[in-house]
Amino acid sequence: MKVSKAEKEKTRRRLVEAAAHVIAAQGFRDATMRQIAERARVGEATIYKYFPAKEDLLAGFFELRLDDLVERLKAIPDFAQYEFREQLHLVLETQLALFAGDREFIRVAYRGVFLGNWLGATAGARTTKARFREIINDLITSAVEVGEFEEPPFRKLLDELLWEYAIGVTYYWLEDTSPKYVNTTQMLDRSLAVIDAMLRSNVMGRAAELLHFLVREHVLTRLRDTVPEPRPDGRRSKRAFLADRAPEGALARQR
Repeated sequence: MKVSKAEKEKTRRRLVEAAAHVIAAQGFRDATMRQIAERARVGEATIYKYFPAKEDLLAGFFELRLDDLVERLKAIPDFAQYEFREQLHLVLETQLALFAGDREFIRVAYRGVFLGNWLGATAGARTTKARFREIINDLITSAVEVGEFEEPPFRKLLDELLWEYAIGVTYYWLEDTSPKYVNTTQMLDRSLAVIDAMLRSNVMGRAAELLHFLVREHVLTRLRDTVPEPRPDGRRSKRAFLADRAPEGALARQR
C-alpha cells in the first residue's frame, strides 16, 4: 500500500514530537530509538526509514519548527510591509514561542549535543541553517528594494552573523529565569536596535570603504615598493650580494 505524502508528513511529525518528549525526559544518550518509536506508535523499523540516527531527529525537530515558523509569519496580516527590524523581531519571538513547549528538549540539544558534538550538529543542521538564511536574505532584499537601507557589503557574512545571533538569542532564552522571559524581550529590543542602526547608517559599508582604502593605498603600495624591478629578459633582479648585511664577525660579536 502506497503511503501518501500527507501521511508521511504526519508520521514524520509524530516521530519528531515523540523524540522531543523522550529525549527531554531521559537525556540524549539514554533515550533509545525504540522508545521514540513506541512513543510515536510506529514500528522500530519505520523510524529508521525517516531518521537513521538520533542526531537526525534533532535536525528534524528544528526543520519542523522552521516550517511552522514560516506558516505563522505568512499568517500575520501585512507582515511583508513591516520594517526589517520589526520583521526580525517577529521571526525571533515567534521562533521562541514555538520552542516554549519543548524548552527542556532544546536545552538538552543545545548543551548536550551542539556543544559536545559541534561538527556533527553543524552537519545535521545544514538544511535548517540554509532555510533560516533564506528567510533573512528575503527580508534584507525586500528592505533594500524599498530604500529602507543600502545593500550591505559582505552579504553572506551578514546572513551568517544573523544566524549566529539567532542561536545566541536561543541560548540567552534558555538561561532566562525572569517572569515571562522579560529579560529576553528587553535584550531583543536593545540588540535589534543596534543592528537596525548599523544597517541604516551603512556603517558596514563605511568600514568596507575604509578597509579598501587602507589596502589600496598602504598595503598594496608597500608591496609594490618591495617587489624588485624586472630585468630586461623578464626575470627579476636579485638583491646585491651581502647588501645591508653586517660581516659575520660583527654578527658573532653582537651575539
